[in-house]
Amino acid sequence: MQPDAEQAEHLYDSVERRRDLAAGLEGIADAETIEARVLADINQARPASEAVATAPGKTAKARPAAWHRRP
Repeated sequence: MQPDAEQAEHLYDSVERRRDLAAGLEGIADAETIEARVLADINQARPASEAVATAPGKTAKARPAAWHRRP
C-alpha cells in the first residue's frame, strides 16, 4: 500500500533517514563532511515528488531574434 502525501513527506524527512544517511557515509567521508551533508539535507528536506506536485504553468513562446527581422 502506498503512503499518502502527508505520510510520504514525513517518511522522507525523518531523523531515522538522516541517521541512516550519516551511517552510510561513515568510512567514506570524514566527520565534518558527513555533518555538512546532513545539515544540507535538513535545510533542503523536500521530497523529489514535490517538484512535480503542481501542474506546469504557461511556457514562453519561442520567437525569432530581432536581428532576423528585416524591414
